[in-house]
Amino acid sequence: MGGLIVLGVIILFIFIALGQQNDSSMKDKQSEIIKENTNSIAKIINDNEIVAQHKFAPLDKTNVLILDKDNNIHLIYKKGSNWDGHFEYRYAKYKPDQIIKSEIVIDNNTVHSTDRTSQLAGMAVGGIALGSVGMVIGGLSGKTNVNDYIKSIDLKLTFDDLSNPNYMINFLTNKTGKTGDIIKKGYEKDGARVKNSIQDIEKWQGIMEVLMNRQNNKLVD
Repeated sequence: MGGLIVLGVIILFIFIALGQQNDSSMKDKQSEIIKENTNSIAKIINDNEIVAQHKFAPLDKTNVLILDKDNNIHLIYKKGSNWDGHFEYRYAKYKPDQIIKSEIVIDNNTVHSTDRTSQLAGMAVGGIALGSVGMVIGGLSGKTNVNDYIKSIDLKLTFDDLSNPNYMINFLTNKTGKTGDIIKKGYEKDGARVKNSIQDIEKWQGIMEVLMNRQNNKLVD
């Protein structure tokens, strides 16, 4: 009987060790994929001779948003994935006068939106002012059943482009960048991860609003 117990313990330890080894192998593979996707993004930037004034890229490298020294907007975005997990990227470039609308979207709910028409009328849709993380989070009130967790934060951009007018730039997702694990509940809305993402997206929303405002001023002048 004692021999069977020892054998059972040994088998249990073997299964635990194999599980840990497999988990470690998957994480290493995910890290390698992200590294290679990063290299693919760098090649697109170099091939198109993009000199970044401002740049944003999420941890999982699904997309990149760049403002160059001439205020052109460059988008490198995931179009699909290969069988081994590597991303297929597409590239787009827009002049500042092609921006039509910019929105902050949290958990699929628009909490702040500005377009060129509303700017000309002197108003922003959403009823909140940028510059305050709490106000952006508060903008969800009345739009959804707000809980203490947030899964996604995106910047939705609309351009004057009939072939591909809309882009969703991800600033936060409940899929971790390094391992690919899914955090089902999301992140605490008062936590550092959410606050940092809100600060990043506020910056870019502000950039888009400045660019749209400059184009409107040209029309007025």
